[in-house]
Amino acid sequence: MSSIPQTTDNGNNVSDFATKFMKRFHLSRLLFKCNAGKEKGIPAMDIFRFPFCMMFSDRSVLYADEDRHI
Repeated sequence: MSSIPQTTDNGNNVSDFATKFMKRFHLSRLLFKCNAGKEKGIPAMDIFRFPFCMMFSDRSVLYADEDRHI
């Protein structure tokens, strides 16, 4: 039986893919048109990028606090 490694390079690849995808399809403009912008604090795109990356990575949300590379 093999064990699952705790560190993977997949997280950075997924984050890069998510950033390129969001820029290509102008999701920041869409969020702005839907009044999903914020005046201060964490940018809305970063908040949206987190669950998007979690869907396509091999990590769970429980382990995301440990990694913080997204």
